[in-house]
Amino acid sequence: DPMDGRSPTPSYVAMVREQWDRWMARQSETYQRVVDMRFKGASFDEIAQQLQINERTARRVIEDLISEIGPEKGADLLSPPQPPIKRQDDDEKPGKTG
Repeated sequence: DPMDGRSPTPSYVAMVREQWDRWMARQSETYQRVVDMRFKGASFDEIAQQLQINERTARRVIEDLISEIGPEKGADLLSPPQPPIKRQDDDEKPGKTG
């Protein structure tokens, strides 16, 4: 498996990209926007509201994409977006001493 902890090979990346491109070419503009918004971290509810579609439709679009490219490559798309983790040192300004 190319994803067993190592970086993917160029041929593996090319194969996944080709699957992705084929899948996206078959989708409507709305469905392409669903994928784009999900990649940018939007929730299914936010996507549904903004695009004026059913939340289940938004989920189905992502599920269809995952079935095309494989669950190991797309499962994170179904998970709710996670807020960035704030590190304690994020509040410290460079050069500032405490």
